[in-house]
Amino acid sequence: YIVLMSDMVRYEHSPAYLTLNRLKKKAQQQQIEQVDYDKSHAFKTHTFKGLNWCEFCGNFLWGFTAQGVKYCGFSAHGKCSEKLPADCCPDLKNLRGVFGIDLTTLVKAHHSVRPFVVDKCVREIEARGLRTEGLYRVSGFADEMDSLRMALDRDGENADISAQVYENINVIAGILKLYLRLLPLPLITYEAHPAMIRATQKSSLMQQVAA
Repeated sequence: YIVLMSDMVRYEHSPAYLTLNRLKKKAQQQQIEQVDYDKSHAFKTHTFKGLNWCEFCGNFLWGFTAQGVKYCGFSAHGKCSEKLPADCCPDLKNLRGVFGIDLTTLVKAHHSVRPFVVDKCVREIEARGLRTEGLYRVSGFADEMDSLRMALDRDGENADISAQVYENINVIAGILKLYLRLLPLPLITYEAHPAMIRATQKSSLMQQVAA
């Protein structure tokens, strides 16, 4: 039995492997569903047309102009918006593209752990670009990068970034850098930046991690 199961070809098609693989995918999916992010609503004053009611208190939105506030399809009185918890879950139809949108908004809208742009680009780079000289240093062609950016904004996770469409891997790496550069809040936030600088000044790796 051990000899039989050690055969890689047979093992990958065995019931044991398929069962373990299915359980692993189920656990990963449950982990994604359990991820929670605090995201405050970014309400803006809005002039509603027709009859509208506050989705928080249920009362009518009175007035002719600027009757209340609205964000991600949620309408409310200005005072009611201040009482809402930081549990904004934006709808994909209310997002215009992916570039320039903060991380929390994007991952909550897609119910993911990481932005899909990062996952798609990293997978493609690791699949065919790790031996490319100047990776992440050499820039891709501007017209191809513009085309890829529009494709990601338009098609989202269904955008085709394969070698058949974008042969130059520097275009994929450049788009990944562009996405990170256009984030409204950087990966290392302004609050964490001073602590990061202090940590890099430590002499040993253990001290840097502890800092």
